[in-house]
Amino acid sequence: QYQCDMLADGCEDWRSAYSDAVYAADFEAAKTAYVANTLPRQLHIFETLCPAAHTENSQYFVDPNRPLYADYLIGELIDLSLRLDASCLTAYPKLQAFHKRMFERPNLAKYLASGRRPEYANNSKKG
Repeated sequence: QYQCDMLADGCEDWRSAYSDAVYAADFEAAKTAYVANTLPRQLHIFETLCPAAHTENSQYFVDPNRPLYADYLIGELIDLSLRLDASCLTAYPKLQAFHKRMFERPNLAKYLASGRRPEYANNSKKG
């Protein structure tokens, strides 16, 4: 449980940086800085710290056998970041595989295919 809580706290820091970028007065400059500086740092941290992501057979991030709330937080932040930079996972194969597995989960995949998902995150055309 402590690993899940620790990762959730890390997600809070990541989300704060993401929010600062997408709601900045000068969105383009903030986005550029986020993609160039903050995003690689966050992706590196999550690529190296998450135990279950280190095995090929693991379906989830924290616990290899069941999804925990941190899995959803991490998956969403990766997805939000991909909206800002579609190639951001190129250097992070574990996160790439994790994102793919999470978004292929049957109910989530069904929702994504339904057309109900907003085109823009956060009700903003910036993210």
